[in-house]
Amino acid sequence: MPQSKASDSARGHWPECDNLYFLPMLSFQFLPPRTSRCDCCGGTATRLQGYVYRDGVNHAVYFAQYTDIHPERIVSFVVSLGEWGKGGPEGKRVAFVLALRKGEDNLEMTVTDSVDSPWKRIRLLGQMLDREEALAHPWLKEVFLITEQVFQQDAEVLRYFNPTAAS
Repeated sequence: MPQSKASDSARGHWPECDNLYFLPMLSFQFLPPRTSRCDCCGGTATRLQGYVYRDGVNHAVYFAQYTDIHPERIVSFVVSLGEWGKGGPEGKRVAFVLALRKGEDNLEMTVTDSVDSPWKRIRLLGQMLDREEALAHPWLKEVFLITEQVFQQDAEVLRYFNPTAAS
């Protein structure tokens, strides 16, 4: 199983509490992929969406996008954290924009600016943070944890980064 490399943050994913680390119980709902024709290259663009639950409660949503024939295998990614329960206000959510690449032995995550996001105009995600804001945000480690789990569990992301291992 690949290890993650959070290139913009210190290692470690879990909040510290009295020198003990705990892993919140996260579960994921992966929606079926949607595909379309890529405007820049004519390839197949795949868009993914998933929901993240923390201890059974709506916690986050993510979107991912990639194109099959782009020479660099990069996934555009956004994670929105905050109040996602029924009627949760947009003002109580923040969105982190990342670019994902597979390294030799790990996932490489790069926090990017909101202007680089295909979802920059989707207000439902909440305030879309620019790189410097995201790097200083206390939820960044949680974003890296969620992103790593998507990389390890979402069948479409796995297939994209490991096309020969696709089932």
